[in-house]
Amino acid sequence: ARAGAATPRPDRPAVLATRLALAAAGEDLCGGAEAQTARALHAQLQARVPELLDWVARANAARPEAGHDLPDPEGGALTGWMPLALRHDLSLPTPRHNGSALPLAVAEGSIAVAAAMATVAKAVLALRCPGGTQADERGVGAELDALVANLASGRCAAGGAYPSEMTREIVLGEAVALDLLRDTLEADGAAAGCTLRSFDGHRLAMQATPCGPGAARVTLCVDGAVRLWPERARKDAQDICAVV
Repeated sequence: ARAGAATPRPDRPAVLATRLALAAAGEDLCGGAEAQTARALHAQLQARVPELLDWVARANAARPEAGHDLPDPEGGALTGWMPLALRHDLSLPTPRHNGSALPLAVAEGSIAVAAAMATVAKAVLALRCPGGTQADERGVGAELDALVANLASGRCAAGGAYPSEMTREIVLGEAVALDLLRDTLEADGAAAGCTLRSFDGHRLAMQATPCGPGAARVTLCVDGAVRLWPERARKDAQDICAVV
């Protein structure tokens, strides 16, 4: 699905923040539409939320690794801009581990896989635990939702993804898990059902009804209403989860 996406992948938040820092310093290293977009965005932020830019610059200046004044050959402070000495640094802080910069690639992970695994775990919990959804909401199910949300927040905080992309990943992972659960219940051929909460708080109910030897028809209800399975409503899902 990602390979066939028609919309180009937007710049990562960390890359965009660095371009804003260059625009603020008057040092656009790349021309064309990217530089124009960065300058226009910086102008909008400066006009609407100057306090935010000032806070980011002061936060970056307070970092131990920040360097804003490098000595010249005579020992005086440089007054011009240098690549390693941004005076108004608007870039996102680099995640650190044990005192060293952590490459963003290390912090990346598939939120879709995490969401799929959490959804399957919630379904197994609902099948095994008396009380179904009630136990899932107050117990392990709620903790699984929080874990996936924390993983997604970490990706965003590290500057590697946008919140809208993380929402799309979670929706995708949940849809994959539901499809897997449906295939499993259909292949089992026995009467079974489970109810769980989706990541956005909807009540999902799956009910398998035997319809022949070794076969079953599985229906999906969302908040009590019968709905199409996620992959059959792909057009609607794309509209809901579009990255803007």
